[in-house]
Amino acid sequence: MKIIFIFLFISIGMVLINYGMDLLLLNDKKVAITNLFNPFWVMKPFEYLLLILLTLLSIAVLIIQAIKNRQKD
Repeated sequence: MKIIFIFLFISIGMVLINYGMDLLLLNDKKVAITNLFNPFWVMKPFEYLLLILLTLLSIAVLIIQAIKNRQKD
């Protein structure tokens, strides 16, 4: 239960920081709220590439660990 509250506290804090930064960048409140609901709309192509590479790297690490564990047994 404690972990859930910590997760929610950090998530809410990050959302508020994101909203505040959008307002500081002189975006409208409507644009700032839209960016909160779907952060992928504001990503540039390089950021998409980085997201895909990090996802593939995470999957590759899991596969490598599974293969190593299978070879040990």
